[in-house]
Amino acid sequence: MGFSVHHLDTEDKLAFMKDVKKALRKGGLFMLYEPILLEGEDRAGYYRRFRKTYDTYWKGLDEEEAETLFEHIRETEKPEKTEKGIGVVSEAGCGNAGKVFSDNTGLYEIFKYTS
Repeated sequence: MGFSVHHLDTEDKLAFMKDVKKALRKGGLFMLYEPILLEGEDRAGYYRRFRKTYDTYWKGLDEEEAETLFEHIRETEKPEKTEKGIGVVSEAGCGNAGKVFSDNTGLYEIFKYTS
């Protein structure tokens, strides 16, 4: 699953992960690709970091499309720090939670959870 859970508040992320745990069989695997906050960063800092990455690498959107994207990120995205996200998963009862990948921009990570 990717680019979805970060729209939830922390307590809703916990409820979602509890549902994931219920859905997974013993030994089941769930992977999640999501934006993350860096240490000491808040949502505004994440947005600034995203804009810097966008300005450097993204070339395919026109001005109106880009502004729609920026508004979406400013208004709806609620990324967590890696440790907080793994903590929510652990609290939900999913074992062996861990990061398995960080993209080269530092904006996104993949997490793996097993039941």
